[in-house]
Amino acid sequence: MALLLVLPASASYGRDCMNWQRVMNMQAVGGKTDGRIVVVRPFDDYTKAASDEWLPQGLADLTASMLAASGSLRVFSGPSVAISPDAKGPEFVVSGMFQHMEKGLRAFVKLSRGDQTLLSQYEVLVPYPDNNQIFMDFAEVATKIWQVMGVSGDNGALAAVRDATTSTRAFESYEKGKQTLEGYRQSDMEVAKTWFEQAKRNDYRSPLGYQGMIDLLTFLGLYHKQRRDPFGLYFEQAERELSDMNRLAKKPAPYWTPVKKPSKKDKGAVALKNRFLLGHASFNEGLIAAENGKWPEAAAAFKRSVEFVPEDSVSWYQLARVYENLGNAAEASAALRKAYEVNPCVEK
Repeated sequence: MALLLVLPASASYGRDCMNWQRVMNMQAVGGKTDGRIVVVRPFDDYTKAASDEWLPQGLADLTASMLAASGSLRVFSGPSVAISPDAKGPEFVVSGMFQHMEKGLRAFVKLSRGDQTLLSQYEVLVPYPDNNQIFMDFAEVATKIWQVMGVSGDNGALAAVRDATTSTRAFESYEKGKQTLEGYRQSDMEVAKTWFEQAKRNDYRSPLGYQGMIDLLTFLGLYHKQRRDPFGLYFEQAERELSDMNRLAKKPAPYWTPVKKPSKKDKGAVALKNRFLLGHASFNEGLIAAENGKWPEAAAAFKRSVEFVPEDSVSWYQLARVYENLGNAAEASAALRKAYEVNPCVEK
């Protein structure tokens, strides 16, 4: 059987078969395999100001990212709560509320057991907006929650989240973009892009806006790849955003960066540091190897690609074709099943 090297146009390919929100959260959920389970719920808004619509999930995301910096907790927030079965029975639940005071923000953060038994509660009262004290105080709350849970924290990782920006305006723009992006509707991507670009303008030294753009562009690359549209340009643009972030932004990048730690043998891993870009590079290596009839090398490259991006049905499909060329029927069948699991329209 001939290998499918060129992705032909297909009007129906993947258009109605993929739940993108579920697919894009697959790795985040599947990658959390160890640690006690924590669910962080959106904060209750007691002020109900139109300008605060982003804050309930924004404060939850900030809290979740800081708690996850421990490295020993499985923290779920946002769409992953609905997607992961593990999030249905957490050991701990973090919730809260907030309201505007005169020139300030007052918030309460509650830590409960999964059975709703209250363990501790913390008050945060900070000048707001245009004051970075909110990041300092929420980091202090995260440290106290770790102590109640009995887990050790990674202070370096926590500092990376806390110090990602000193601008609440930049964080607000980033969060608005992130919350728009996480619906994973292609029609919303221009809106998300506007917010991420605004985050960069608010604080060009913060990695947040660049990270948002990388997330957006790699999603668009994967989205168009599944539809067999031209997709390479999106990954090239994401690499440029990563380069700009490394050149302009403060370091280290926050804990929530979508990075998979590569093995030492992965060429270019130090430069890329993003699983989607690493997967794209491996995919291209697989195509080149297959085009030259180097089937074992092609199989190894496509296997690396799906290890980095298991939600890429095209890479699974190509891996199945290569295994078939190698005469490995069982492995070809398994790879093809994975392709269909991600995208039931993979061969349409």
